Amino acid sequence: MLSGHFSLQWASKEDFTAWREEEQKKTIEFLENRRIWDGDCFDETVYYVCSRGATGGTAAYTKKNSHWQQKVPAKRTGCKCSLTIKSYLNTKTVVGKYNESHNHEIGNANLRFTCISKEMRELIAGFLRSGVSSNNIPLAQTSSCSHTGHLNVITHNNMIRITPCTQIPLQLALIDCTLEELEADEPDWDMPWRCNSKISPSPSSSPSIPSFSPRTSSPLPSSSAPSSQPSPSSLPASTWPLGLTVAHISAAFSHIFDNESSLLSPQRRFEMEFGEDWNPDVFFLHYNLWKALSKEDLVTLDLICLLGILLLVKTYYHKRLALNDS
Repeated sequence: MLSGHFSLQWASKEDFTAWREEEQKKTIEFLENRRIWDGDCFDETVYYVCSRGATGGTAAYTKKNSHWQQKVPAKRTGCKCSLTIKSYLNTKTVVGKYNESHNHEIGNANLRFTCISKEMRELIAGFLRSGVSSNNIPLAQTSSCSHTGHLNVITHNNMIRITPCTQIPLQLALIDCTLEELEADEPDWDMPWRCNSKISPSPSSSPSIPSFSPRTSSPLPSSSAPSSQPSPSSLPASTWPLGLTVAHISAAFSHIFDNESSLLSPQRRFEMEFGEDWNPDVFFLHYNLWKALSKEDLVTLDLICLLGILLLVKTYYHKRLALNDS
């Protein structure tokens, strides 16, 4: 199958994509330059270039002070690194040729000239929505999430440019997902905090507790709940699948953050452990709750306790905002 200058070969486009992602871990970035379809012999030919290569045209702007020194050098260096692949009509095989010579440094020195992927932006936004300080993300998560790409070398400037999609207080952010489910089960609730999210929660006496929905009901009888429950302020509220206990939470996150299991991404491990599709917000809600639990809680606290805390927090918001409206 190999011919001419095409010295590389992959069994399928999926194999090529995996190879390209592995190559980009050297902190280089490929951009698709053009794509050509040839119906006679090849399915398509795709040309990739280094993101620091030439743009293909002449800049219309002429610098007035070309002698000025810039603190950050220009991204475009005219790099000649290129990658060309061809796929055939009658087979899945993909062939390619690769010029891997760069006229610039690669690795960490090239990071500031590469873009953060959409997946990575969602991951960071999930941290920020969960209340994790932007100063702690590159440090605290380096060892556990190093295989997710650029997270282990993201700078504080990246955090400033990536903000959560919804600007609401931390307490509301932590319970918003579950409140949407409760709102669907209890259509009579007006949920006034959606109109004014700046009001702080205030404890009220004898709050009325609504009934549990079937999907979030406790797997244990009420008599098995521990006598002493943590205060609502000490634990972030979240939503859990039926039958999930805190002991399972502890074991699941131990597997998710096990460095020896680096062949699987944290997204895939989360799906395997909790049986839910990957979602950055849900993942970090789970993660924040896991961090907030003490060693005693990991043994004694179960799902009914978590749901009780959630409902207490909800009623605090509901009654306080109802009083303000009146």
